[in-house]
Amino acid sequence: MLTYSAVFATTFLGGWHLVPIRWEWFDTHMTALSWPAHLFMWVDSHLAPLIFLGKMAFGICVYIWIRATLPRLRYDQLMSLGWRTLLPIATANLIAIATWMVVSRVYGVWAGVLAFAVALALGYWLYKALNKLGPGEVGTYDSRTIRMVDPEAKAKEVIA
Repeated sequence: MLTYSAVFATTFLGGWHLVPIRWEWFDTHMTALSWPAHLFMWVDSHLAPLIFLGKMAFGICVYIWIRATLPRLRYDQLMSLGWRTLLPIATANLIAIATWMVVSRVYGVWAGVLAFAVALALGYWLYKALNKLGPGEVGTYDSRTIRMVDPEAKAKEVIA
């Protein structure tokens, strides 16, 4: 989680910079704003580790929040999602994009857009047709619920 949040902070949140602004430009081109520029350059240089650790802490909080919020999937449910849903969608996307690239280079952009739409429609039709041919309800599991204990119920006697 620490590595993930560090990479996230570096890539998407600007790393150790407080805000993603080049303060040197303000110092040289806008002399009226030179004192705030010097202040923020000082903050960026002296408080960089604290800023980066704060962004990492934010990334860890988001990571924990997402893991606690989303439902947990069993291994068989996760594999079913991957093989039955995500792999066909990814394959259809690959075919549609490859068709669009080839047709748009040969015949122009609008022909490529039309070919992309046709490839997506054919992929959707094929997906629906294959779902009808497959086995019935596979992977239907009992719903998992939490049963509360009745506090008024008396304990049963255990006879040894």
